[in-house]
Amino acid sequence: MRHFFSLLLLCGLLSSCALFRSDPDRAEKRSVFTRWIPSLPGFGGGGDRTKRQRAGALRRIGMDLAFQPAPVRLSEVRRLEVTIKLLTRGRQLFQFQGPTAQRIEVLILDEKGAKVVQWSDDQLFAQAQSYLTINPGERVQYDVRLATRDLVAGRAYTIEAFVPGYEDLKKRVNFTPQP
Repeated sequence: MRHFFSLLLLCGLLSSCALFRSDPDRAEKRSVFTRWIPSLPGFGGGGDRTKRQRAGALRRIGMDLAFQPAPVRLSEVRRLEVTIKLLTRGRQLFQFQGPTAQRIEVLILDEKGAKVVQWSDDQLFAQAQSYLTINPGERVQYDVRLATRDLVAGRAYTIEAFVPGYEDLKKRVNFTPQP
């Protein structure tokens, strides 16, 4: 029995040495043991699998984006009122996890995709990890005001809203301000 554990320890050491060698073709020459380590919980487990699970979970979340006034007349309007709604479509709750207290981001982009206005530029957020939980059948609504001072009449713009850290969950609306 003592020889069995010695042999097992020796195999583990040899496999771990394979992890740290500086061979550029190391990915193809890994042992069975070193290929299993990344898929074990707590060892950086299964990157592709977690991406697929996260993408599947994001399908359970809906996002709506609306703005007022429509149409936008720059001579009458100093700011746009943008409403973002997040809602669950499934029967399970969904939890967003963010690096800061910022829950949403709203941008106004020009025709070329360049940022014209960013809502979070003049906002203050706590630098602590935050969580947002949406229960089944519930929604969360955010009302945001964006300045129109940098917009030019007659040019096409896009309002883009997303949740930081979940850039796949994004909504866009196009508009063209009038004079």
